[in-house]
Amino acid sequence: MAAPYSLHVGAHSLQIAELTDTHHHGTTVWPAGETVCFYFRDLAAKSTNGLTGRRVLELGSGTGILAIYLALLGAAVVATDQDVPVILDNLRAKVDHNRPNALTGTGATSYDIVVAAHNWETAPSAALCRLARLPASSWASGINDLSTTGSPPMPWDYIIAAKCIYTLEPLPLLLQSIDCLVGS
Repeated sequence: MAAPYSLHVGAHSLQIAELTDTHHHGTTVWPAGETVCFYFRDLAAKSTNGLTGRRVLELGSGTGILAIYLALLGAAVVATDQDVPVILDNLRAKVDHNRPNALTGTGATSYDIVVAAHNWETAPSAALCRLARLPASSWASGINDLSTTGSPPMPWDYIIAAKCIYTLEPLPLLLQSIDCLVGS
């Protein structure tokens, strides 16, 4: 069952559907995601360019509320979550639904967001690591079509993991994953 959910942050209104019958944490909007949206709203307001051109990797994107908001602020975002079809399918659907032209009927000025599977207990996929080597303008070709020519890594401006730890057991896996992704 899908429960509609809206969040209004600054000039943006996000439309998210929580899937209440999946038994997965990644199909629920958590207060921490909302809080981090407001943090980035304030951070972007202090900059003349907002988040334009910033490269963001979000771990545990879930419903995508934070990744979508950051993309609407101009960041190039890679939104990741477990390789669980119901989570990734919902995330992709919400990314598409909140695309500026889908919401307003107007052309999007910038909305760079890629959805990718990433399980912390495994090494990041080669495709996910390649994203760190490409300009965001190349992401649109799709994560499976990316190739590199030995270009140096382009570091992430932010690696975000909000609302993704509910017990201490997965913490070592999260830290290991971040270490691996930073070194990609």
